[in-house]
Parts: sequence; structure tokens; C-alpha cells
Amino acid sequence: MSEEIPVPPAPDSRTIWRYLNMPQFLSIIEREKLWFSRTTEYDDPYEISIPSGDISRYVDLMREEPDFDSETIEQMVGAVEDLMPSGIESFSNYIYANSWHINENESDAMWKIYSHTHEGLAIQTTVGNLREALNSEYDMKIGEVQYIDWNQASGFVMPIQFAFLKRPDFAHERELRACYVNREELEKVDGAVADYDHETPIGEYIGVSVPKLIDKIYTSPKSPNWFHEMIKMILDTYDIDAEVRKSGVYKKSHSA
Repeated sequence: MSEEIPVPPAPDSRTIWRYLNMPQFLSIIEREKLWFSRTTEYDDPYEISIPSGDISRYVDLMREEPDFDSETIEQMVGAVEDLMPSGIESFSNYIYANSWHINENESDAMWKIYSHTHEGLAIQTTVGNLREALNSEYDMKIGEVQYIDWNQASGFVMPIQFAFLKRPDFAHERELRACYVNREELEKVDGAVADYDHETPIGEYIGVSVPKLIDKIYTSPKSPNWFHEMIKMILDTYDIDAEVRKSGVYKKSHSA
């Protein structure tokens, strides 16, 4: 039985989006797999980092400890301040994530950031569909990323929990993550603490049931008609029963 580690909850009914280019989409439906990136591959240098607020919380608790003299407590405090951040961050080589955008509606920003050409598309689904579609032996954690002031204490203690924390600078992403610890690689390390220098794969493909995953497909707001029709043909070829819609982000509606 896997250890139950709580992460920020995500209701199964929550609508999520994955904005893609054409090669990424074809990879998903041809392989029937989703790409999970090692968290060191993300742009944010604070991935799998412990907020300074959490370190301060631990330091304060130690200084209130009545069973040790002041010299011993200060030695313990120094060890926490020096070793805890590096200890947590060393796990970034072993934690893998697949990211989605949480929104009831399309996002102009996400189209511009993640679909750089007119031949882009987005998968619309729900958290429940993603949870059901994933086929993995890993202990998969699915949750909403929390955007906090780094001086604030999160209360988290396990490395994978810190995969669900980011600074407010990234709040526009409204990110949902599916994450796991690559325990096969972790078991190769001699000792209980992760070795940051141990070479691990930059990413892994994890099996997924594509028909269960996809609810709707939206084609880019600037995509030509032939691209829209081609996506329909591709879905028919792979026997995927999903509605294909043209994005209405730049279309003026009389009911608006």
C-alpha cells in the first residue's frame, strides 16, 4: 500500500485544458501516452523548493524546544537552515509532472503562450477524466498548484508536496499538475537522501486512455478551415469520439 501524502485537492468536475502544437497532439494519440517532464526541466528555478516561511517555522519551533541548551539548539537551527533546502531540492531530479490549465473557458493568454502557430489546438477535459485515463504503476498525485508568498509557511513536509507550490509570479498559469516520484531511479541511489547529481531521464511517457481523456478539441482561433477539418479526420482515423470546435476567442458574439 502506498503512503497517503495529501496534496492540494482538485475536484473531479473541474474543467482543465492542455494547449498543444500539432506534433505534441499527434504524439499523445499515436503513443497513447502523456509526457511527464522532470521538474528540473521547468523554467521556474524554485521548483521543488521549500519556502523560506517553512524554514522560519521550523527554526521557531526548535528555539522553543525546552529539552536542549541554547548552544545545541543553535547548532540544530544552523543544520536546518543549511541542509533542509538542499535536501528538498535534491528530489527535483526524481519528481515528474504533467501540467494542465484550470479554466471554465478558453484563455487567450494560453493560446499565445503554448500554441505559437495557427496550427495549434487544445484538449478540454476534466480532472476526473484525467484521473481515470492515466494508466501508471506510480503513486500519481493530482492537485491544483498553490501560488503563495515565499515568506509564507505552507505546512508541507514531503518533497512531492512542494511540486504543488509556486510563487505568485506564475499565477496566470492556473496550473493543475499530475505528479509522481520516480522511485525506480530513487532506489538506485545509495542512502535515504536523494542525490542531486544522479542522472535521471529528463522525462517519461506515461500510458493514458485517449478516448477517456479527451472531452472536446478546440482548434486555434486563427487556424484555417482545412486544419479544423483535418483534426476531425484524425480523430475519426483513431476512432476517438470527441467534439471538435473552432475557438471563439476572437469571434464577436451577439449574445456577449
